[in-house]
Amino acid sequence: MTFYCIFTILIIWGFHRTSVISPWVIAGSITGAVLYGILMEIIQFSFFPDRYFEVLDIVANIIGSLSSLIFVRKLFVK
Repeated sequence: MTFYCIFTILIIWGFHRTSVISPWVIAGSITGAVLYGILMEIIQFSFFPDRYFEVLDIVANIIGSLSSLIFVRKLFVK
């Protein structure tokens, strides 16, 4: 959860450096982080024999990405 929270904050911060943070940027950043987490679960299941696809890991990734909204509101909203 912590990694995906920080990961999403850094994506939003990258957009903050180049443009205004809009709801579309935040939604796109969260969606991108969640899709990345799902892709990593699929890749680790497909290519690494001792790793498993776990839905709870995906849920934790989603919760971490969504929790970044709390920090984004405090950091970037004035």
